[in-house]
Amino acid sequence: MMFLHFGNSIVVLLALVSISVTHKSTSQFRERYINYVADRPSSMDGMRYRIGTFDLETWSCELSTVNGARMVWEDYGRQCVIETAGRGLLICFMVVACALAGLSIWGMISKRDAHGDRIRTEQVEVEMGKMNAV
Repeated sequence: MMFLHFGNSIVVLLALVSISVTHKSTSQFRERYINYVADRPSSMDGMRYRIGTFDLETWSCELSTVNGARMVWEDYGRQCVIETAGRGLLICFMVVACALAGLSIWGMISKRDAHGDRIRTEQVEVEMGKMNAV
């Protein structure tokens, strides 16, 4: 169980680091770029936003207050709340996973035999007692 909890805490830590790095390295929305593309006479590609890369949280949170997207503010606002809560929930998962891993390690280290001594696998009688070979 200790290795399972420890492995789980590592996976959750990697997910938390990955989502945080992605969020920090995302681009910022530029409303002036949309106006520039719309004002060009030869805008064959329509109104595509082609600057930078975004994660869903940054995109929805930034578009929830842009005047040009007023008719979808409510939808983007709800998506922003969901994405922000998801990142916060991952922090809670990280705390719980580390606590369970620590509890598992503590439980393994603090095992004692009937005399109060720590159980060591080098002790032959402990290993032989498990098999009832005598």
